[in-house]
Amino acid sequence: SCKKNTLTTETYGVVKDFTGLDGCGLLIVLDNGKRLEVQALPAGVTLTKDKRVAVIYKPAAGFSICMAGEIAEITSLRYL
Repeated sequence: SCKKNTLTTETYGVVKDFTGLDGCGLLIVLDNGKRLEVQALPAGVTLTKDKRVAVIYKPAAGFSICMAGEIAEITSLRYL
């Protein structure tokens, strides 16, 4: 059987500004230290710097100039 690579439980973190790094912008830094480079957000959702969030995401294919974290598609985001 195929295992889907999609998380369905919320993970917590903080939106951080990495614009000082080449090609970077706002990233989500999870509580476990992992960084998410956001490739896609749900419709109508925007990232706000220094806000705590609960996210559900899945790894996304693609390349990044930033290269500071995992490229992710955010399927759910709520501010805490």
